Amino acid sequence: MITDKKLVNMYEKCRAHKLKLDKKRYAMRAIMFMPPALACVSIFVSYAMSLISGVVIMTGGGIQNGNGINFLCFIHALVMAVFAAGEVILENKQLISVSHIVYPAASITAMVFGCIIVFYNTISGLIFFAFSAYNLLMSIANIFFKRFYEENEMLRTLDGYPHFNIMLLSQNEENGKLIPKKSEEEIAQMTPDEKLMYERDRNM
Repeated sequence: MITDKKLVNMYEKCRAHKLKLDKKRYAMRAIMFMPPALACVSIFVSYAMSLISGVVIMTGGGIQNGNGINFLCFIHALVMAVFAAGEVILENKQLISVSHIVYPAASITAMVFGCIIVFYNTISGLIFFAFSAYNLLMSIANIFFKRFYEENEMLRTLDGYPHFNIMLLSQNEENGKLIPKKSEEEIAQMTPDEKLMYERDRNM
């Protein structure tokens, strides 16, 4: 059991900091992933309901008017939802590295589509304008997400990550001092007796 008060305080501070950081990361995940995902589901449900109602109307001899939403809106929402999931949930390093380009580009693309489509389909044009504003905001949110991601990566290098709970640490004390972890190379260079002593001290 670790009795060094300074060491215990260090782990407690790391644990408290990790909990706060995780809350921020979860909030950013919700902000960056949920809107495009919900928009994607909403547009898909709207299309499904339109098809069902269209079948009913056409069966009764009427004329189907459609739901008034361009299918490109669904494609845009789907692409942004998939990208956000890969970046903020799966934390794919390649997606994170290009995200500062993707969100502004998506915002410009949505604005162009909105300007073109609004003359033919007002509803879809307004949806694209909303996507453009959202993607622009995500460019700003992405800056904070990357800060939290880099901070978490820094904490990952510390012993005790991710829990920083002294009761769960795989290190023990020897003469009042913490036995440091050894690398695989250092362990490989030990004699059989040294390995046994090292494992014994760490698992006591």
